[in-house]
Amino acid sequence: MRILLATLIALLPALAAAQDKPDYREMHREAARKYFNSFEQGLLLSGRIEQNGSEGDFRAVFHDDVWIVKYNYGDLQSISYYGEKGNWAGSNYTLPYQIEEKDSPSNAVMNILASGDYLNDPWWDDMHYIDEDAGGYNFVFSPEGLPPVKLVMFSDKDDPEYMQVMTSEVRFAPDDPESITYRTFYYYTTDEEGRLITEKETSSELDQNGNRINFTEYIVDHTEMVDDIPAEFNFDFERHPVGNPQQLAPEGVDVDIVVKNGYMFVPLSFEGSDNTHYFLLDTGASASLFSPAAAADANFETSLNTKAHGHGSSADFSIGLCESAYLGTADGDHVKLSGFPATVIDPSSSQVLIDTLGSYGASGLMGISLFHQYVTRFDLPNNRLTLYNADNFDPDTALSRPYAFLELDVEDLVYALGRLNYSVLGEVVIDTGLQLDLALLSETLDHYGVELEKQYSGESTVVGGVRKFDFVNVPAFDIGPLHLENKIASITSDDRGTMSGRLLLGYVGVFFFQQQRVTLDLFNQKMYIEPDAEVQQQMRENFEAQQQAAAEGPDAAGADSAADEMAAGQEEGNGG
Repeated sequence: MRILLATLIALLPALAAAQDKPDYREMHREAARKYFNSFEQGLLLSGRIEQNGSEGDFRAVFHDDVWIVKYNYGDLQSISYYGEKGNWAGSNYTLPYQIEEKDSPSNAVMNILASGDYLNDPWWDDMHYIDEDAGGYNFVFSPEGLPPVKLVMFSDKDDPEYMQVMTSEVRFAPDDPESITYRTFYYYTTDEEGRLITEKETSSELDQNGNRINFTEYIVDHTEMVDDIPAEFNFDFERHPVGNPQQLAPEGVDVDIVVKNGYMFVPLSFEGSDNTHYFLLDTGASASLFSPAAAADANFETSLNTKAHGHGSSADFSIGLCESAYLGTADGDHVKLSGFPATVIDPSSSQVLIDTLGSYGASGLMGISLFHQYVTRFDLPNNRLTLYNADNFDPDTALSRPYAFLELDVEDLVYALGRLNYSVLGEVVIDTGLQLDLALLSETLDHYGVELEKQYSGESTVVGGVRKFDFVNVPAFDIGPLHLENKIASITSDDRGTMSGRLLLGYVGVFFFQQQRVTLDLFNQKMYIEPDAEVQQQMRENFEAQQQAAAEGPDAAGADSAADEMAAGQEEGNGG
């Protein structure tokens, strides 16, 4: 099908020329350049946002090929940057991170369009006119290695919007039949000087059946020309701790936790309440989930309605910023937490999740936000966490030797490199909310043609309720110093397309934290590992096996450079 599309695209320009049709590509290029010329001179836009009924506001500036947008929903504040330093995202509750092409191919291709870069080489050759219908002129923008985008241009010659982009449509993961489609409509107006500017944009996320699951509308209320980027749009690329973390002693502060059924449960207390609630610590969650009782003690307001996705399921949530929490018991020592995103679990739609957490004595899930504020050492044998300020943490002082480290890719979640069966190298999410050793993404396994022996099927609780999973035997899996053999893994899926679109290999569960002491330093994007004697021996054997696999060639090792990348942290970090 993709070969047929490529052939069709290659033939269409020749057919159009043969029939003496207008050159719609060049007509659009000329019209679009007039539109983007306003941005290059410096333009500031501001207005309102509505997402699924929740209201917010935005301010955006475009100047000298730099594009910065600020979004506010109540206390939730985020900012995006696109320019010479790449594509970045930040907020008042996460560390800033760069979104590379491999992380979100659909985001990358839409940025090329939204910035106007597609009008120039080398991208312009990837813009193809298809045909004309009652809706307008149809195009496809199809850069190599990125998802194709369907575009429709205004066809009314008497309209000032003539030949501008009217709609765009892209699938998060083109090869995933369950991937969400992102569709945008654009509306234009002219300012007092006759320049064409944006008046409104609407964007929808559509499931595989065409049903709308998220809807956002941007309405421009004010525009002005600017000579420079205003100071309010300064994007801080440095990975400073989020908020105002409490100043801790140099040796760190210990927090007692509960380890139960393989999970970690951390105590949370809240200003104005004498109650202590235990939350399952889940590094695979970008936001925290509160039971109604815990939310009542936390006393935060939600301001953003969205649909959350996880392991092939989804649920509607309303998110706010919790600013009243402490890590620790109400009647003991505790550490102040800066604001973090949180939602209240709705009993009408997620009672199963509330009941499952309640069976563990838990009042919710604590997401990844804690680690955007403090360096954290996990010591499960002694049932405790130790928190450090980022500017005080020294691994040579705080950790026992020998230690190793893994390089991480810290975004909204925490990613590391793993290798399946000595051959498939890919990213995995570090997920302490996963009780199993591994969960592998079915779409990625299909992409690489990996077949694993099924052992049994069973049900597990996920964000959207209870769903059935297949469980398979994994002959070998490597991550950092750990080499696993003949382990049971669940086969999960991605109903959104963002994980399958980046070919995520899967998720590594809480076992990683059970077999050795682990320290997460997201500010330097490192995970430190203090192995016991057994794991130290495993590290040596694993390192030798990886070197041998690399020597046998790319087909066996997944690429020599990849093997070196996985091994480097183990070798160089060992002993500090």
